[in-house]
Amino acid sequence: YAQKGDYAMARDELEAAISAAPDYVIAYENLGDIYARLAALNYEKAIALSPGEPTYYQNLATTVYLFRQDAREHYHLSETQVFEKALGLYRKALALDPKNFILASDLAQSYYGMRPRAGTPPRRCRTARAGSDRPACSP
Repeated sequence: YAQKGDYAMARDELEAAISAAPDYVIAYENLGDIYARLAALNYEKAIALSPGEPTYYQNLATTVYLFRQDAREHYHLSETQVFEKALGLYRKALALDPKNFILASDLAQSYYGMRPRAGTPPRRCRTARAGSDRPACSP
């Protein structure tokens, strides 16, 4: 059912499988994936109904970021595009709520998961000034 996009039916079938066999570990893992996809769909619906609410963008960004492989399949995106989608959603949320420190932190932390693009030279860092511990980095 999940392959056809019928996540509600997939959820129901997996819950029935777990009821019948409570030790069926793979069903729990698959159910988690289904809940992540359902979450994304519901956040998208919330955004469509109330596009001025930053929390919905933040929640969708977090779901896309944390469940990147599912997002790649669901949105038919490359890994880089999934990161760009999550970052764009965080930026939109931050534009709507610019004083939200937690949101700004989520956006900043998302950069840590990104891989450098192919052909991007490594950054070189040196000490900026005598007496300063801060590195000055350049491409």
